[in-house]
Amino acid sequence: MASILVKNQNGDFSKYELESRSELSSVFYQSLLSEHHLAGRVIKCGCSPKKELWLSVVSRGGFFLRTFPKITQAHEDDCIFSNNASEFYDEETQTYSLSIFKEPTKSEADENSSNAMKRIMAKATTFNSFCIDWISSANAFAFNIANKENDRYVQNYTYENFKYGLNKSDIKISKIGSIENIKECSDFFLFKGVTFDDLAKYDDSDDDKSIAEIHFQDSKYIMKSTIKRVKIAIKRLKIFNNFIQPPYFVIASVSKGLAVRLFVYPIFFNVEKGQIAFIESENEREMTRKLFAANRTFFKPISDEHNRLNKKKFPYFHSQYRPDFFVFNVDNILAIELSGFDTQEYMDQLKDKEKDYRQIVNFNQNKEITFSYKRVNALTNKVEVTFEPKK
Repeated sequence: MASILVKNQNGDFSKYELESRSELSSVFYQSLLSEHHLAGRVIKCGCSPKKELWLSVVSRGGFFLRTFPKITQAHEDDCIFSNNASEFYDEETQTYSLSIFKEPTKSEADENSSNAMKRIMAKATTFNSFCIDWISSANAFAFNIANKENDRYVQNYTYENFKYGLNKSDIKISKIGSIENIKECSDFFLFKGVTFDDLAKYDDSDDDKSIAEIHFQDSKYIMKSTIKRVKIAIKRLKIFNNFIQPPYFVIASVSKGLAVRLFVYPIFFNVEKGQIAFIESENEREMTRKLFAANRTFFKPISDEHNRLNKKKFPYFHSQYRPDFFVFNVDNILAIELSGFDTQEYMDQLKDKEKDYRQIVNFNQNKEITFSYKRVNALTNKVEVTFEPKK
């Protein structure tokens, strides 16, 4: 996850986290960036706290972030705002480069230099952003489709709805147009599916060049990948020193029988009932299980996709943060936040979220649908904070 730091009037910085640069096109970030257009050194990248990586707001039909021209310090290699990463995603057209799905070019492979490695890393980072965007888009599409005939969100989407959403995504890719046309590419193909394999077992392996085999619940296809690539992909599954257990949703770009790009995301998955949700911890998986068991309608965002929901059924949620869950009632949407860590940064962020959400709950302009908020300690299951809209 990337972050930007925005200087406040008192000189302090507010931290904003985002999964991909495409999130900057949202209403929230466009409003934020417009406030700081031509403002000088107000926004900086958070990829390396010890560096002064200032970003300028550029206006070209929308507002985007670029590294200040005179900044000589380099971003981290896996930063979405690095100069190399900027080559593989066009913010003006919101288009991903076709090259992020492929192996390094011959010139990149032959060039034994740090610059070549940075380009290769930037492609991998951009592929991860693409996967987040793709899943995020499919989540919103699936939830909307499942409730197409309903006046409110009253039904959870199924795994079949989600797969349909993946195929109907409007994400654009250079040279081929929509993602739907990627099947026409002859030098690679995109594979996606659910695995129950324990991928964390490869974390302790010293044999990076050996081949790992990944099996899938809904396909007879057996994917092959180098252990090194698996070890890179499963970093997302690690919280402190513990790995989130399977099942996982996997997206891979496969060329010549081997995964050349690999993305892994933990999920809740019920095969018999076709239930799926993308989770970020075992605590979220348990909450998902409880919500499904109670037949509650809910939405579990992984990015900003909740703002792509039907505005007649889901008022705009104007916040830099996203709750862990949105739980739907007839005329109310409950935002649920799970707590469970005690680091100072985490506790400070919880306070900021609470302040942000309280504003949304109290000043929502929609007269038919209200918001409420609840924070639950995932370890004790006790409600720590709750508030309803003012009457």
